[in-house]
Amino acid sequence: QSKRSEGLTPEALNSLPIELFNPSDEGNEPDIFKDCSICLESFSIGDELVRLHCGHGYHICCLYPWLQTCGDCPYCRQRINVS
Repeated sequence: QSKRSEGLTPEALNSLPIELFNPSDEGNEPDIFKDCSICLESFSIGDELVRLHCGHGYHICCLYPWLQTCGDCPYCRQRINVS
């Protein structure tokens, strides 16, 4: 039985790198970085995103509420380490 990890602190949330979505920067990115698996919307040019260490990306406004209650990637459940 897996246990949900604790959410991230406000300081940890603020330390996550934010990027603006620009499809021309993607090159050969896998499809895991084409849409947000929380809201299921495709990313649009200029959207503020967070790409986690596991490679999954999310809209900031979708990811932050999740991370306040659970410190794992919503898609693959990898623990988010911020240092």
